[in-house]
Amino acid sequence: MIDKLRIVKFHDSLYSYDQIHYRNGDYVKRSVAQELEGQKIRYVNEVIRQIEICAPSVEAPPFGWVIKFKNGCLYNGQWLDIDYTDFTPYYIDILYDPEAAPVPVVDEFLRTFTGNDEAYIQFIPEVMAHSLITDIHVKRGKKHTKPF
Repeated sequence: MIDKLRIVKFHDSLYSYDQIHYRNGDYVKRSVAQELEGQKIRYVNEVIRQIEICAPSVEAPPFGWVIKFKNGCLYNGQWLDIDYTDFTPYYIDILYDPEAAPVPVVDEFLRTFTGNDEAYIQFIPEVMAHSLITDIHVKRGKKHTKPF
């Protein structure tokens, strides 16, 4: 069942691949229940408990996670025009345009707002991107414990 549904454990949560990206929460339990359709709920719950014990754990990669989009992925600041199917907890359900032109009024606003402090300018998009992370376990990770 673990192999068939591509189930992994990350930060004490189970994730399963839905043919687009990895999902956690009730999706995993529903997927297992669908595979065991017709079985008693006690049996389904036992299988889920066994999966929680036996599913392989995933650790953060040494060079950071891939961020998957509908039309490719970002890795280490580079756009890759591939359908990434390995585990990543980061999926943004939009089309990314790597050729999008910068918007001068935004850059001007950031320079004015931050007093032209480069570190502060880089911090603002990080704060904005933080809202895109929907997994509370990822937000509680070491790098995401900043109070916004």
